[in-house]
Parts: sequence; C-alpha cells; structure tokens
Amino acid sequence: MKQRLPGLKYSGGMAGPITTAIAMRPIEYVLRDMRKAPKELHRLLELIVVCNLKYVRAGYEKLGITSWSISDPVTTTDILGVRYFREFSSPYLKKLHDGIVHITGSEPTIHICGHSKLIWEDLADCGFTMLSVDNCENMLDFQRIVGDSLADKRSDCYQTAVAQWKQIIAAPYFPEEDVVVEVGELWGKLTQLGAPCCLYYFL
Repeated sequence: MKQRLPGLKYSGGMAGPITTAIAMRPIEYVLRDMRKAPKELHRLLELIVVCNLKYVRAGYEKLGITSWSISDPVTTTDILGVRYFREFSSPYLKKLHDGIVHITGSEPTIHICGHSKLIWEDLADCGFTMLSVDNCENMLDFQRIVGDSLADKRSDCYQTAVAQWKQIIAAPYFPEEDVVVEVGELWGKLTQLGAPCCLYYFL
C-alpha cells in the first residue's frame, strides 16, 4: 500500500492495557487477579505496554504513523472501580501515553466506553489532552471537571484539529483558508457546549 499510495497518511489504533489483558485472559480472572495475584497482573500489564510501544515504533518507522488512538472500554467505571483504576490502569495508560509521545512526537487520543466521569481528572493527569467520552456522559460535567485543567492546551488542540481536518477530509480538495474557517466554526460550537478538547471526536 505504501508503494502504491506513497502520499497516503496513516493512523493507528490499539486497545488500552487493561482491555488488552482481558483479551488474553477472561475478564473475571483479570478482576480476580487484582486481589489475588496483583504482582502477576502488574507484570502482564507492563509487558503489554512494552509490546504496544514496539507496535507504535514499527508503525512510525515503517509507515510514518504519528496519529494514534487508544480504546480502553474495560477501564470504564461501570467495570473497574476508581481504586483499581488508579492501581492497575492509570500507571500503564501514562506509560503508554508517554511512550507514544516520545516515539512519534504527537499526543494520542483515548476513548473510554460507558461511564468515566470519576476518572476524567486521572486521565488528564496521565497527560491526555484529547479525551473521547461516551454519549451517556454530560459534556457540561466534562467542562466543569476537567475543562480548566485542559484550557491552556486548547490552542495546540486547535492547530492539531486544523491539520487533521486538512489531512482526513479536506486536502487536497479545498483551500486551506476554507478548512481553517470550517474548523473554527465547529470549534466555537463545541466550546459553547463545554467541550474544548474533544474536537477530534467529531472529525
């Protein structure tokens, strides 16, 4: 594909560490391991992060992939309590986030299915500036809880959104100034809704 379409831009995705763990081991066992075998589970999660970052490095070196998304549905607080999230999920999400930034120079996005309000601040503390939340959550709550902590990075998110919009939808079909206007109008609408850092979700 790279040879036939050399100008094509690629993006990559992966499951989060806990979600990957339950793909390898039944979820009821993983949840039990949090109490019965925490050391072994930590070793597994560490290995998962190492393998995911090897995948990221291969994608970056072979295809030039700098845009990565993480889906971590098992991290939802519908399944994982906040205490267990902070012990078994948060540290490895941070290592994964920091590793992706180190390899690619770009911030990954993260999506959590179901309810996640109780861990929004934790995700921001992990370094994520682009969070995608499920439709069961209230965006005004999102703005109230993490809006201020992410506000300083709004300009960077905007510039990234312009670049992504050009890459995914517009270029080379529309002039750049039209793309900036389009993103600017959408950005304004989302800001009014209290979603300054979820623009990528709508692209």
